[in-house]
Amino acid sequence: MRNGVYSIGYQGKTIGSFMNELAESNISLLVDVRRNAFSFKKGFSKNQLRDYLKKAKIGYLHLPEFGIEAGKRKDLHTAQDYKILFADYRKNLRLENDRLEYLKALGRKQRIALMCFEADKNFCHRGVLSDFLNCGVVHI
Repeated sequence: MRNGVYSIGYQGKTIGSFMNELAESNISLLVDVRRNAFSFKKGFSKNQLRDYLKKAKIGYLHLPEFGIEAGKRKDLHTAQDYKILFADYRKNLRLENDRLEYLKALGRKQRIALMCFEADKNFCHRGVLSDFLNCGVVHI
C-alpha cells in the first residue's frame, strides 16, 4: 500500500457509504479541511464523524485554517463566482508554505484523505488545495 494524499467529498453520500469508500481506499487519517466542522447531514459533524472514524480505526484531524469563511461561500452560482473565490483562496494558500508542507509530510507517512462537502473537487476548495500540494493527490 502506497502512502499519499487523497481527497473526498461527502455530498450525496450516507455516512455508511462514505466510511466504506475510506476503508476501500485504505485511508488511515481523515483531514477535515472545512472551516466549520458542522453538517446538517447525519454523521458528518466533527464529533459524530470522529466517533465513526475511531470505530473504523481511522484518525481524524480538523485543520480549519484550510477552510473558506462561510460569508465567502455564499451566492456561488456561476463558474465565474467560483473562479473569483478560488483565485482569492490561492492567494491565501501562497502564504501557507509551512502548513502545506505539514500536509505533504502527513501524506508521506501515511495514507490521508482531505475532506470537505462537495462531491466534485472542481467546485470545492479542496481541489485547489490538492493542486497546490503538487504531490499527485488522488480524488476518491
